[in-house]
Amino acid sequence: MSLFNERLKELMKTRLMTQRELASRINATEAAVSKYVNSDRTPRADIVADIANALETTSDYLLGRTIEPKADFKAMKIIMARGASKLTSEEKAELVRILFKE
Repeated sequence: MSLFNERLKELMKTRLMTQRELASRINATEAAVSKYVNSDRTPRADIVADIANALETTSDYLLGRTIEPKADFKAMKIIMARGASKLTSEEKAELVRILFKE
């Protein structure tokens, strides 16, 4: 068993997603998804990215490069939406907390 297929199974179970649903979301066959789930085939990089998007995670998580299943984009959204210089003191404190959380 590979870490990829373990995490794939875990995320599909958490999101109550069937192999058929995942296949539909990534424009693949159900047979191909079954092979990814059972470690019979390793998907290409573009397919890994499609799977990550469908499961609302990151490719890095699926591939075992990170331990967090989802990137925290809250800080980036705050900065993009308001501009760092326009943040309130509460938003600045939240940004610092997010960036430097343990």
